[in-house]
Amino acid sequence: MNTGNKSERVLSCLRQEQTCYRKLVVKMREQKAAIAAGNESGLLPIIQESDALIGSIRELDREIERILPEISGSERDSLMAQATPLNDHMQAALREIIALENSCRDILENQKAGISSQMKALRERKPLLKGYGAAAAKDSLFSKNA
Repeated sequence: MNTGNKSERVLSCLRQEQTCYRKLVVKMREQKAAIAAGNESGLLPIIQESDALIGSIRELDREIERILPEISGSERDSLMAQATPLNDHMQAALREIIALENSCRDILENQKAGISSQMKALRERKPLLKGYGAAAAKDSLFSKNA
């Protein structure tokens, strides 16, 4: 493979990576909607698809890292200039992904806090309920002959 083909292969990998990041942003939006709606059954397929996209991104990165050392200095400079817009788009997508992840984390933390407060309230009411149960279990103060 000559240097020009290697540069084209790197650009092709970067374009594929950019596509994966775009799809990942869509999946993260779906994940956030599923979490907000409490749709646990729909969440697992979304997470699995996101993991597959992340795996694809990693493979593309490895391919790029394998090819880059074989590219000469001047060709590398030209490649960097061509790759800058793709890199900028991927960084913007990555920032959005991180923001969506943080948003999902916040939603889950709020849900956890709500459940935790409900459990605490139930624990506090439990001794009160035991008191009612003990009164019902006592024998009647009236004689059975009355």
